[in-house]
Amino acid sequence: TTTTTTTSITQSCEGQVTSVTQEACQCSGACHTCVWSNNTPGLCTLCGDNQLLYGGSCLDQCPEGYFRMDRGTFGGECIVNGPLDLCQGVVLRDAGTACTCQANCYACNFVGVPTTCVQCKNAKSLYLGQCVDTCPSGLVSYGLGNFGRYCSAPTTSTTSTSTTKTTTTSTTSTTTTSTTSTTTVTTTSTTTTTTTTTTT
Repeated sequence: TTTTTTTSITQSCEGQVTSVTQEACQCSGACHTCVWSNNTPGLCTLCGDNQLLYGGSCLDQCPEGYFRMDRGTFGGECIVNGPLDLCQGVVLRDAGTACTCQANCYACNFVGVPTTCVQCKNAKSLYLGQCVDTCPSGLVSYGLGNFGRYCSAPTTSTTSTSTTKTTTTSTTSTTTTSTTSTTTVTTTSTTTTTTTTTTT
């Protein structure tokens, strides 16, 4: 008897690649990032194409009682009508009343309900308003400790190494001594003078 055990991994599909196994995936409709399990897309967590996240789906318009919070092509969502405040820990910064952010989020925008996270806790990293265990492919986690980590592109450090190449040129000077031998030929000319004496 052969028993086959299949382990299901719950991860996120970000764009067209899964966050853990780096396999091809595809969320539904205009959803850019969604829960991915058993090769099946689940609830959407980030919309694209200028659509708005509401209840795990992407909408063109928000339902009654909600207003749209646009953030460009990605990250728009429908949030409850009300004053925008910042929930830090468990207290609203302006109102001073109790609040709660999403799991692993320390500080978040709060409009009646928690919306976008702005600071994570528990050593999680902030990515597009959410706290993730691992940054998506191509990004790295920055920060130390349990608070304030975030995902960003790696910093390219350019190290310029100057290598000085010393070339030693050895010059061999060859001195050629030319000895000129001068042969002097002395010609001795002998002149014989004949004197003739005439005696008268």
